[in-house]
Amino acid sequence: MSTQTKELIDICERLPEKQQAELADFARHLLQTNEEVSQSDAAERWLATATGAAIAGVTTKQVMALSRDES
Repeated sequence: MSTQTKELIDICERLPEKQQAELADFARHLLQTNEEVSQSDAAERWLATATGAAIAGVTTKQVMALSRDES
């Protein structure tokens, strides 16, 4: 653990209980937001590497036939 992290923990532990609760709520919010962004980023990365593109008017049946090499 870095010196800065230890100092931050020490400062937080000296806060009054109400302020510690507010800080904990804020930390939970940041973690949740970061998790949502990470999931969104993963989906965006996958989409960026996916091959092909949807074409208007193509049915699922046609896509399945193509994927099964049923020309």
